[in-house]
Amino acid sequence: MPKVSVIIPVYNAAPFLHQCLDSIVHQTLTDIEIILVNDGSTDDSNNILNECSSKDNRISIINQENKGAGAARNSGLRLATGKYLSFLDADDFFEPEMLEKLYNKCEETGADIAIYKANSYDNQKGEIIGDLGWTSLAGIPDKPLFSYKDVERFYQCCSSVAWDKFFRKSFVDEYGIIFQEIRFCNDVYFVHTLLCLTKKITTLNEHFVIYRQNVPTSIFATSKNDPLCFYESIRATREKLKTLSHYHEIEKSYGNWTVGFCLFHLFFRKNSDSRAFTITYKALQDYIFDEMGAKDRNKDFFYEDYFYNQLQKIISTPLDDYFFESVLDRNSLQVECSNLLYERDRLREERNQLQGEKAHLQGELDYSQSEQNRLQQEIDRLQIECDKLCQERDTLLASWSFRLGRMFTWFPRKLRGLFRWLNKHR
Repeated sequence: MPKVSVIIPVYNAAPFLHQCLDSIVHQTLTDIEIILVNDGSTDDSNNILNECSSKDNRISIINQENKGAGAARNSGLRLATGKYLSFLDADDFFEPEMLEKLYNKCEETGADIAIYKANSYDNQKGEIIGDLGWTSLAGIPDKPLFSYKDVERFYQCCSSVAWDKFFRKSFVDEYGIIFQEIRFCNDVYFVHTLLCLTKKITTLNEHFVIYRQNVPTSIFATSKNDPLCFYESIRATREKLKTLSHYHEIEKSYGNWTVGFCLFHLFFRKNSDSRAFTITYKALQDYIFDEMGAKDRNKDFFYEDYFYNQLQKIISTPLDDYFFESVLDRNSLQVECSNLLYERDRLREERNQLQGEKAHLQGELDYSQSEQNRLQQEIDRLQIECDKLCQERDTLLASWSFRLGRMFTWFPRKLRGLFRWLNKHR
């Protein structure tokens, strides 16, 4: 049995596959199996997979018709034999010690799930920007293991994706939880259900995943083609969680999370696709908020006033009016933006002026240091000459010729001294 099964769905990911697979093949933990599920790719992905497989016998390839990442992950899950499961994406790449550190942490603590962080990578600029921000770990107690009972805002402390988590396979098998076979948000059901079922969660406050952004062909970027897929995920998850005896203990946290998730998808589509935005807005207004039990919640139910205010606004505001208010808000923001740009330009001008003054002062400082160095060199030269003269004097005083001269001139010197005394006292 390998220590870890790495499962990666692959769909038209050829530009990123080599970097992704290199970062997995060269993990410091070598006792792993790598299951690559080719989900009906039409680009060069299959050739890259076969090339990598021929070089590393830890790699297995599953070929299937295009069914989406959820179905691909389930195919990999059925084949997996590792003690732990890691579900990763083909357009990301990973730190070399990721699997080793996660494996060791779960072995030490007995955790069913380990949660970690990710950095954001700008694909256009080709650089890591910093913490992705989807997992805050805020409010999690400082102890080896915790569960939903230990965290009031349980579903707010981490993301709903699978690729920043590490799962014990026997735990997943015990409950028979699989991924939803929907196009997008297929890991929400899997992740949120398992998080609520276990009492043994641990965390590593390290960034192991480098999450690639600004990729036009990514699943997230193309989610506008099925704008209500996110609702299928939260509806199925809510129905599953409601069957648990302790649902009342996480109901508030999950209710807040679902409203935030809905607003996130609405605002994302507002800026990217008007058709998807219209479909999402009408669905939220007509039935989603009602079916999710959010419509009749009072203000005290929500952790943030913003969620409550946006919920009420969407419920009570026709789409056209919402668009009009958005335009007014946008105009206000544009004025504020113009003011900020003016302030930015003013500060830049001040900065340039200060940099000029700094350069002038630096020039004077450099000149002073140069003059100081010259004077120090002159002092050093004079000191060397002084030391040389002192050495010559000491040599002279110690010579026999000087001593003989002193001896022969002793009587004349004494006589000269006597004459000086007599002249002084005459």
